[in-house]
Amino acid sequence: MKKIILGLLALLLVVIVGALGYLSFQSDNIIAKLKPEIEAQGSAALQSKLSIGEMHLKLFPSIAFSINSLTIAENKDETKRLSFGGGAIHVSLFKLFTGTVAIKSIFLDSPAITIHQTQSGVKIDGLSQLGQKATVEAQAISKADSADTEDSQPSAPSSLPGWLQVNLDSVSLENGRIQVYQESGEVITVQDIQLDTGISLKGSKLLLSELVASLQIIDQGNFRVELSEGEVDLQSLTGTLKKTRTEVSLARGALDTELTIRDARVSPQEFGMSSISFGGQTPALHKFSGDFENVRFLPSQTKIAIEAGSIKALKGQITLQGALSLSSMKGEMTMELNEIEKNGEKLNGLIAIRGNGNQITLTADPIEIFGGKVSSTINSQPQKDPIPFSIATSLLGIDIERLTRFALPKSPILVTGNVEKLTANASGQTGTDMAKHLSADLSLLLREGSFTGGNIAALVLQSLEKVPFVKSTMSDAVPGEHSGAMSDSTTPIRQLNTTGKIKNERIEVNSLLMESALFSLEGRGTINFDQSLNLKATFRFIAPFSLAVVAKVPELNKLLDKENRLVIPLQIIGTATTPVILPNIEEILKLGAGKALQEKATGFIGKALGKGSSSKGGKSLFGF
Repeated sequence: MKKIILGLLALLLVVIVGALGYLSFQSDNIIAKLKPEIEAQGSAALQSKLSIGEMHLKLFPSIAFSINSLTIAENKDETKRLSFGGGAIHVSLFKLFTGTVAIKSIFLDSPAITIHQTQSGVKIDGLSQLGQKATVEAQAISKADSADTEDSQPSAPSSLPGWLQVNLDSVSLENGRIQVYQESGEVITVQDIQLDTGISLKGSKLLLSELVASLQIIDQGNFRVELSEGEVDLQSLTGTLKKTRTEVSLARGALDTELTIRDARVSPQEFGMSSISFGGQTPALHKFSGDFENVRFLPSQTKIAIEAGSIKALKGQITLQGALSLSSMKGEMTMELNEIEKNGEKLNGLIAIRGNGNQITLTADPIEIFGGKVSSTINSQPQKDPIPFSIATSLLGIDIERLTRFALPKSPILVTGNVEKLTANASGQTGTDMAKHLSADLSLLLREGSFTGGNIAALVLQSLEKVPFVKSTMSDAVPGEHSGAMSDSTTPIRQLNTTGKIKNERIEVNSLLMESALFSLEGRGTINFDQSLNLKATFRFIAPFSLAVVAKVPELNKLLDKENRLVIPLQIIGTATTPVILPNIEEILKLGAGKALQEKATGFIGKALGKGSSSKGGKSLFGF
């Protein structure tokens, strides 16, 4: 009996092997005959024209299926298509009998996909009709189920039956290309898409190994991700991802990160990192690399905690400590900057962020930069909308040219010099109309600098030609020893002292004093946020210069004060970059008329006292 059973088993094995052998040898012929039906059924399902190149099927000793091309084209326009240069899949035949789907490899070659962003959604060439049908069906289902699903919670992903296991040793994709036509008209082209990974799925456990993915975005840069090992529970969404490395090399910078996620929810709700490092270049922080010992980021609770961490820069170091919860607005975080270099400037100092339950306070005290120190305190209440804020800032010993080049590298530098002190106390609220609600008190003391927008002294002297009683050409009246200073294109500044306020979307200049080697200028007025000027000022040349000019232009004698300085009332309009300096004719005529009356009165009194027409006594009498 035993021999009979063994004989039957042997016969059965021979039949099976023979059948498999026959099918293996005839599989290409079988699938070739089925190809038209596959294309027809596929075209009907996709609502597009499905074209498949040569197909090959092998059943023994492993199941292998490959095609050399596949195209899905629109029925109305076959130029709109989705295509693959080829593909292959290999599955272990014998492991199927043990309950394991062992996929040795999946390979896709040269997939070409074109995506269009439209007002109605996203369309993929070759699948647009299928996408429209899916959208309509999804909307119908959504409307029908909206009442039932309103209060429901998302369910955990389903798992495989316990007896079934799926292993995927390798997934490879090469030479992929995706073009995205945005609604704005811009085209994003992603090419050289490469993917290689291993996957194992048993029950709810998903295992990943040696994942490598890379792509290139035309005119933007390259992106690469590597994962050495990962394990995720699809039901609890917890697991471990070891050494996930991301490299981004863009046209304007690069980012290289490495992190490990352990025993944390790898879902949009929460994830944790035991280490992270950066290297390369970014537009914001230049070049840096380092690690965090313990970092937790919990978006659902809006909580960030960084403990005993540091970022070590190529030139400098940032040390972070503390924990802060934005939901409760409680906690404290500090960031210590040590020789951090950015755009040629080095930063040193301490920044602290504190929350007391009602507001968040950021304090920088002090930050050493631009040759001086910056201290600032910012208070805000993020729980409100719009967010109210207040700022108190002090700058000491700052090189304003270095500050301008750092903050506004493409803007012209209008003023140079050393900011001995600048204070600003501001308040307002966020929003599109933030400028409308912004108010501030300002004060500035600047020394040893220059105004690069023009030669103020030369512009003022030239403006006197517009005064009615001046008949001379003012350029001919410049003393020889001052001709160089008057022909310069800039204005040297010994001191600039000003105070003002910001309100009603403009700066109200309460006081302005500018002193140079040749003159002093005092004024007040307004500077609008669009940089338009409306200032009234009094300009005074130094006495030696004034007397030399009056000697050549006697009619200006009417504008000399008691210290023999030319006093010129001005109106300054235009913009901050191109100011227009005009003589205040009304005020100048008042000065001229007053001088004439003074001379007549002095002569009359002199005659009455028997002292001739000398004006000396008149000046003493009237105090001029």
